Amino acid sequence: MFRALILATLLTVSVAHAATKSRAEDAVHKIKDAVQKFTPISVNQPVIITMKQKRITPLIYRSVILSGLCFRYLSDPTILDGIKEVAVVNSSNEQGYVYEPAEISCSDLNAMPITKAALMLLGATHAF
Repeated sequence: MFRALILATLLTVSVAHAATKSRAEDAVHKIKDAVQKFTPISVNQPVIITMKQKRITPLIYRSVILSGLCFRYLSDPTILDGIKEVAVVNSSNEQGYVYEPAEISCSDLNAMPITKAALMLLGATHAF
């Protein structure tokens, strides 16, 4: 009986882990599609968008988040489900910025004028 309980618990944990992993992989795939026009080198899990540039400027970062991710959010509100951070980094993965969707959502950013959205995005950003 005890052995059956342990096996059932392990099976439940492994199924939950597999479901979480597939959701995360699905989110990374959606994010990769959303930022494709910016020609990133790679989009990996945890969500790190590696760009071709040697230095990520605030303008590049804002463009990727606002015109890439948040624009795609209009047609697919599930794009950031379960994502805690999205990093936009340079080609050597040494410099960049990190967006935290929990601080201010794409829904909120899309509802603002672009100048205000850019300012509010800074409040949900920290250095990589």
